[in-house]
Amino acid sequence: MRVTPTSGSDSLFLASPTSETLSTMLEQLWSVWLPYLVAAVLLIVLGGWSAATRGRRRSARAGELSGPRWIAPPPAFLVPGISLAVLGWFAVSLTDAVSEGDGLATFDLPVWQWMVDHRDPFRTAVAKVVTEIGSTAAMTIVAALCVAWLLYRRRRGDAAMVAVVGIGAAALVFFAKKLLGRTRPPEEFRLVVETNNSFPSGHALASTAILGIVLVLLVRGGAWGPLWVRIVVPVVIVVFWFSIGISRLYLGVHWSTDVLAGWVSGSAWLILCVTVRRLYRSWSDNRDAGGPAAVQPGVTDTDPDAGRPA
Repeated sequence: MRVTPTSGSDSLFLASPTSETLSTMLEQLWSVWLPYLVAAVLLIVLGGWSAATRGRRRSARAGELSGPRWIAPPPAFLVPGISLAVLGWFAVSLTDAVSEGDGLATFDLPVWQWMVDHRDPFRTAVAKVVTEIGSTAAMTIVAALCVAWLLYRRRRGDAAMVAVVGIGAAALVFFAKKLLGRTRPPEEFRLVVETNNSFPSGHALASTAILGIVLVLLVRGGAWGPLWVRIVVPVVIVVFWFSIGISRLYLGVHWSTDVLAGWVSGSAWLILCVTVRRLYRSWSDNRDAGGPAAVQPGVTDTDPDAGRPA
């Protein structure tokens, strides 16, 4: 069945898409996304510095360091730095596309139409269950339980990181929605009630950040089950994370670019938090040991509890 939004195509864009309003909002939004790009540049510069001084540090005699003791191997900076640069630029590009109604935003209406055309009672029931489980309230509970468990295991650093990831994700959703003020898809085609703004998707952003940090802690835990469990659990988490975003499109409460922005922003925030934690542990361990950086490429952390199940 072909349907047409009665509110017109303007609902795809900002609530007040005048040139002055768009200019002001884009300037404000840079304050939301720019920190990712700044962090990316800083990490890439530090990665270059680490690579340039690595040979000199290796040739130093035992107990004598010719370079900064806290510096980590180049991949510890370059991989997250490049990732943040790509994700940050993509977030800015999505914001610009949504503001001007071009680029990826041109797919919003066709994707919305396809979702509406392919609704049926079974899919609707599944989508409602998934969206409830993946709600910001549910993700807050997941984060709180994770923090409580980590505190019980005396892993205060990891507990603090989970709390920062959760609080930061909530703040990012709040300010981004307020600054952009994008209108949701037409109300008459929504299958659940939503009252706030559309961009970015809070469900997509929060689930990416929270489930992402849970996955990081599980993988870092090492011996948390047999091989098949270590394969199945991450796959289930990723599939569920993807399903949350799709459910928001199916239920007609978000445009596709809203969900993309949520995934991108949540991933960038997660990478930034994990990287800062990793580098802090590298500096802290070397300050205590007085030796070269202990963090090696491919190791997320050097927490003494890293070998325990998360």
